[in-house]
Amino acid sequence: MSILLKWFALVTMTIDHVGAVFGWSGLDLIPFVVSQPMRIIGRAAFPLYAWGLAAGWRRTRSPGRYFGNLAACAVFSQLPFTLALYGANLHPSGAVPFYFAFRPGYVLLGLGLAQRATAATALAAALAFLGLRADYGTGFVGLLLVLGLALLGRAQRPGPAQAVYVLAWGAVFYGCYQQNWPMLAGLLLPAALIAAQGGMASAGLPARRWNPGWKHFFYAWYPAHLLVLGVLSAWLRPAGQ
Repeated sequence: MSILLKWFALVTMTIDHVGAVFGWSGLDLIPFVVSQPMRIIGRAAFPLYAWGLAAGWRRTRSPGRYFGNLAACAVFSQLPFTLALYGANLHPSGAVPFYFAFRPGYVLLGLGLAQRATAATALAAALAFLGLRADYGTGFVGLLLVLGLALLGRAQRPGPAQAVYVLAWGAVFYGCYQQNWPMLAGLLLPAALIAAQGGMASAGLPARRWNPGWKHFFYAWYPAHLLVLGVLSAWLRPAGQ
């Protein structure tokens, strides 16, 4: 995944989380006419993260280290995620931010060890996590996005196929399930970017290795920005809420 796409995903994710914490679904400090577009913009982040996760798993030279980095990111993100999105309510049923990190990494690790991922294997792995909550509130549905992108990465022309899959996934989840069709607009640009990149074959690191310090920055940003949002949320939250 190119550094420009990483920056795009990071910025849109941050906009989404600010809208979630301070908008109508959180403290309601940002007017709906502002916070709702922020949430729509934020829908662009997860398809790119899911795409990058699947691409990274296929291209990494050290699956164990890759998986370990994802798991560490998930563990360190747990408390900041809970504090930011759920405030003083530390109820565990809605505070498992392993969406970007541990659970997709775990499923892809299992598929990699099996050496051959079939649609049935992917579906069985996703259903094994049915009912568990995760960041972006999509639970196992998000796992289906990651696994679908990974499987379609084997196609002859993966980019267009993956782009169509992202839009179909969004139509089913945001449109049919949540009855929130405007959210689908946030998937149009990431789908176009995925199609333009030509799929996972061109989604990895450039030939000239970029500064590895940026990798650590992108890993650290997720728990760090959530911690800042969580502290601000706790400070601004009315007493007793």
